[in-house]
Amino acid sequence: MTSRPPNNVDYYKSLVKRLYNYEVTKVKELNGYDDRNYHLVTTDSKQFVLKITNKEESAETGLLDAVNSFMLHLYNNGFKVTVPQIDTNGKYVSFEAIPATGQEVIDTALDNHYGVRLLEYVSGQLLRDVPF
Repeated sequence: MTSRPPNNVDYYKSLVKRLYNYEVTKVKELNGYDDRNYHLVTTDSKQFVLKITNKEESAETGLLDAVNSFMLHLYNNGFKVTVPQIDTNGKYVSFEAIPATGQEVIDTALDNHYGVRLLEYVSGQLLRDVPF
């Protein structure tokens, strides 16, 4: 069983401000089994998906970098895919200790960190909603 990230919307809004310098005006949680995914709208009407990856996959060295590289490869070859955004530290992934709602971060050990990525939002239909 994976450790799903906390549902701490207020913290995530401040995280987006700190890591990407965007003010978030609207947040909607999207479906996610092991991870947390949020559709964000910023003050300048840009749309993103904030993806908080579960602890187990976040701990897999290089996994999120490989996923980002694959998305960028597809995008650079003309596919309409979501594109990872670079944070204020020049990285596509930030590893953050995330508090549960209303709590402070107590355990800052690296194994208690979640991979945080901001992805360009691509509108469309979910695969699960496509009739077969």
